[in-house]
Amino acid sequence: MPVELPNTPPGPIRRALIFLAKTAVSVALLVVLLSRVDSAQLWAGARTASMPGLLVALAADAAGHERLSARMGNIAVAEYGGYCVDTVLGR
Repeated sequence: MPVELPNTPPGPIRRALIFLAKTAVSVALLVVLLSRVDSAQLWAGARTASMPGLLVALAADAAGHERLSARMGNIAVAEYGGYCVDTVLGR
């Protein structure tokens, strides 16, 4: 009869490797994106942007991140069988 191992969060080395991989991909994508953009035109557009519009976009982004974080916390609790979210996330 097979032995079932409990769902446990990844160890610190695996978490560090995942973090480094995500960071490397993000940096590479930013380099590719910024190498293909005319920076003078980008800054000219940024200087004429609406400040209230930018604040609304920033608030919407922050609200979306907060909602996603709460959702991921719920998934982590369900997936790891009721572990404390702080334990699952390594806090």
